[in-house]
Amino acid sequence: MVIDFEPALTSKMIVLGVDTTTAEQCLAVAEGDRLLTERRELIHTNHTETLLANIDIVLREAGIRPTADLQALAVVNGPGSFTGIRIGMATVRGLADSWGIPVVPLDALHLLAAASALPDGIIIPVLDARRQHYYCAVYHRQAGVPQPIESGLELTATEVIDLLRVYATPIVIGPGTAFLAQECPPPAWSYSLRPSPEESPAFLAARLTAGLSPAALRQAAGTFDAFYIRPPDIRRPAVPR
Repeated sequence: MVIDFEPALTSKMIVLGVDTTTAEQCLAVAEGDRLLTERRELIHTNHTETLLANIDIVLREAGIRPTADLQALAVVNGPGSFTGIRIGMATVRGLADSWGIPVVPLDALHLLAAASALPDGIIIPVLDARRQHYYCAVYHRQAGVPQPIESGLELTATEVIDLLRVYATPIVIGPGTAFLAQECPPPAWSYSLRPSPEESPAFLAARLTAGLSPAALRQAAGTFDAFYIRPPDIRRPAVPR
């Protein structure tokens, strides 16, 4: 879903952001564009075992009462671990219904392109998809707002390098960019490499959601879908004949 990120003129909306797309569980509470509190934890088993308890912890740390103070939820909806995505989305959907607030799904590639320290221009976020592949997208960022040019790409390292060469002086960002410094370091051609933003995906999701106008918030919350680029590695069991 392409969301029109129409900003509010002023916003002090309080939003909880949730990211369970990788082994690092990340939660963040934002008031407008200000981070109130954040928690990151490497999960060795399953996000289900810790997610609700950690949500309670960050809300208490921020002094936030869900039904009185929290105005929206934001969740990173992929790409990433199939199980992690489903756990995060199912949890925030249940909480949003219980607390009577909207929930906004945002994909990790868009969030990388929305990092606050980036200048305007062509932004190419890159995530490690494993199996020697990478998830990518191409955005044109204007006035701090990334607009998609190409999205939902799964590429090999060679294909990523070919993609970068299509654009003049792109900014490449994300944890999947480590291979570039070895395979095709500057000044092989002109690009700017940013391994990862300072902000976590959970905070970026919360900050973007907190800055939405009421109309844009309704639009963003209107579709609640996971963002898969690669089909999940789940197969129906064979039916014995």
